Amino acid sequence: ARPPYDGLVTSEVTNNDGTTIGGIELQAAWQINESFTLRGFYNWLDASIGDFEAIYPYEIPGVVAPWQQLTWTDAQGNPGSQWIRDQTLEYGGNQLPNQPEHKASLTLAYETSLPGNLGGLEVLTIFSYTGKKYVELGNIDAYAIDPYKRWDIRTSWRSVNQKYTVTLFVQNALDQAGLMMWSPREGTGSPLGTVAEPREIGLTITWRY
Repeated sequence: ARPPYDGLVTSEVTNNDGTTIGGIELQAAWQINESFTLRGFYNWLDASIGDFEAIYPYEIPGVVAPWQQLTWTDAQGNPGSQWIRDQTLEYGGNQLPNQPEHKASLTLAYETSLPGNLGGLEVLTIFSYTGKKYVELGNIDAYAIDPYKRWDIRTSWRSVNQKYTVTLFVQNALDQAGLMMWSPREGTGSPLGTVAEPREIGLTITWRY
C-alpha cells in the first residue's frame, strides 16, 4: 500500500456506488452591432458522492479527535506507519473536490477602425465568476474556497499595415485575492496551494518585420 501523504494526491473516488455527476452548460453570443459583440457562458454542475463512511485525515476545526496509528507494508515488504486522527465521516451527498457548482463568464468586445490612416482599436473586457468549492471530500467549510470574481481589461491599437501593436492591459482589476486550489494536508509543513495573481497593469509594444 502507498504511504499516506506520499505525493500530492491523498485521496480519490473510484467506482463508488451512488456517485452522480450531471449539469448543464449554456453558451451565447450576440453581435450587438458592427463594433460590439457580447459572449458568455454559464455552467451548473451537480456532483454528489455516493454513500460511504471513511476516516477523515485532516483536523476538523472545533472538533477534538484522538490519534491512531496506521501501519502498512510497501511493495518491497518494508513496514511503515503514520499517525492520523481517529475520526470518521459520512461522505454521502458531498460535493466533489475542486468542482464548483456554478461558473460563469461574460466577454464584451469592441472593435473599430480609426479615421484616416490611424489604424484600428480593439477593447476587450472579461468578467468571470467561480462559485464556492471544496478541496476535500469531507466538504468542511473551514477548508472551502470562497467564490472568486475576476475582471480583466485589454485595449489594443494596431497600425494599418499590422506591423505595430500597442496593448494596455489590466489583469485582475478588482485585485481580489483568490485560491485556485489547495490542500489542507497535515504533517508536511505549510499547506500546498495555488494563489491567483494580484492586480497587474502593463503595456506591451509589438513590432513585426
